Amino acid sequence: MYSHDELVDIVSAANIAGHMENASKIGVYDDEELLNFITRQLALYAERDSENGVDTGNWYDWIEKALLNKYGYENL
Repeated sequence: MYSHDELVDIVSAANIAGHMENASKIGVYDDEELLNFITRQLALYAERDSENGVDTGNWYDWIEKALLNKYGYENL
């Protein structure tokens, strides 16, 4: 079960992905795969953010970079 804040982050990431796809920056072909990717990234972000005070920046920058790396058209 996810907390309210985690759900907000997941929905926000899905919206970012939708905008990026609409702008032809990324190509995502499966919504379930996207959800799994976002939840894995959220866990990685939370883990890195809590390790020794590592500054991971903000979630929105993190997920945008991750989406480009995974689904960006130059990476397909």
